Amino acid sequence: MMQELIQSLIFRFYAIFAPLVILEGVGYFLYISYFELYLQGKTISIESLFTALNTALAFEAISLSFAYIARGLNIAQSLAIPWNALFLMEQLSLASAQYCYAIYSYKRSSSLLRSVYSARFQKRLHVLVSVLPLFFIIPIIPSIWLLISPDQATETADLIPSAMQICGQFLSALCILTLDIVFLNAFMLTLAKTHDDDSDAVSPEFRIIASHGIAGCVVCFVSLGLYAATVGISSLVVKTLLIAASHGLLNVVLCILFLMKVRIMRVKDITRTERTTTQPIPNSFPSANTQAIQQPNATEMLKINTSTASVSKTSMAMDNSYLTRNGTSFSLK
Repeated sequence: MMQELIQSLIFRFYAIFAPLVILEGVGYFLYISYFELYLQGKTISIESLFTALNTALAFEAISLSFAYIARGLNIAQSLAIPWNALFLMEQLSLASAQYCYAIYSYKRSSSLLRSVYSARFQKRLHVLVSVLPLFFIIPIIPSIWLLISPDQATETADLIPSAMQICGQFLSALCILTLDIVFLNAFMLTLAKTHDDDSDAVSPEFRIIASHGIAGCVVCFVSLGLYAATVGISSLVVKTLLIAASHGLLNVVLCILFLMKVRIMRVKDITRTERTTTQPIPNSFPSANTQAIQQPNATEMLKINTSTASVSKTSMAMDNSYLTRNGTSFSLK
């Protein structure tokens, strides 16, 4: 009775989270379309909307949704997940979601990693991210093998693929763990600079990346820990609950990445607004004070001198006429 209740609750959990992840992705792209493109006067197109970072987030959301669907359909039948097509779909989707997470985290933090470590270290990390799919494929090989094997129902056929799957999951988890440790160290060093005297050297964008990156890494650590804890547990109910909790935390990581991108966009908008408001506005109509202290140019000075000379000659002529009438004569030259 208890097992059936747990099975029903876990099925409802996956039934809720599968469409919820899609709605989160749709809401994220609607936000980008309106605030990042429409309000900025940019053209809304596939190229402008599906950038490298946005595409990674979109595929991560879709992959998680497919993983939840496959897991939920299997849970609806039994808590003991068989080696079937749905399990293969679940593993492919989870591997795709993990790779998209690694790609997004690396691309978003590449500049920060280069500033914290070095350009050479950042290139080596790029190589590790490039070969990650090879490690993610290893746990999937046993599922493909047992799916096409005619004796997949025997215990002997399950032994080798199970061991291979555990080793593959350990290697893929180790790769993600290594990346998270590198990211976490860089994020913590970046936030530590904000407490120094020269805290202005750290840009607000780097601070957002660091703070949200730390939160994402911590949640990812917990998710990997819950999944790793299922190896030594024999109870099927407890194991299923731990795996469901681990899968649910993956959606939390995705929400943190969404929130990181939204906050970075808001910081860029604030910076752009501040730059626009601080620019001097040209005044086409000078004030009265400005006109009063404005110096005349050379042409105006020449006119003033000419007018002054004319007035002087006129005054002298009037004086000469007056003196002539009184018996005195002067000639003006």
